[in-house]
Amino acid sequence: MKRRLFSLAAAASLVLCMFVCAHWIRSLYVVDLVERVGRAIASFEFADGLIAATWSEESEASRRVYARNIELDLKLKQIQLKRVEVLFRDGKAGSSEVELAKNRVIAAETDAERVRRSVEPGWHFVRWKRGNNEYSRWQYLGNGWRRLGFQHISGRLRDGSVAHQFSLPHYAIAMVAAFLPAMWVLRQFRSRRRRLGGLCSVCGYDLRASPERCPECGTKANRQSAAGAAA
Repeated sequence: MKRRLFSLAAAASLVLCMFVCAHWIRSLYVVDLVERVGRAIASFEFADGLIAATWSEESEASRRVYARNIELDLKLKQIQLKRVEVLFRDGKAGSSEVELAKNRVIAAETDAERVRRSVEPGWHFVRWKRGNNEYSRWQYLGNGWRRLGFQHISGRLRDGSVAHQFSLPHYAIAMVAAFLPAMWVLRQFRSRRRRLGGLCSVCGYDLRASPERCPECGTKANRQSAAGAAA
């Protein structure tokens, strides 16, 4: 019974390890943000091979100001695009400059939409591809430490409240999840070696004197163990 439970646990850990590795690769190209907005803000951000948990008591007024600044930035980029288009029609700007201004407007529109949704109370799930303007409430936090992918960052927000961010690398979770599958493979290898050597596959007792059953733990010997003991 214990061996079956161990095998099931190892299989579940293997699935978890594969999922974490797949998400690790995904986080290098796509950013996922799960956020709870209320009296305090709690969020989980998956990006750059890290899982970042952040907590802050940022006020609603501060969130509104932040969203308004993002909207103003969008309007500024739209005005800049119109100016570049006018210069392009007059032959004073190239097509590459127009394309760059359009890309900046698209990125700003994406940021504005994300922020517009995230300032409302409740749960929010936001996803965007790497390479766009990186939206994050916590991008201005800078005081802290980082070791081997583990990090803690803290700082004061615009309204004076304190925010804390703890980050955990995907590889750490993958290593923990891979421990049971590795143990299962090791046990299978050791059990097979014992059977071929005429030993009990469970406790390793020498079965040459009793090839049918292990006198130490009572385990019934299989054909390989019996054949090895007879040899």
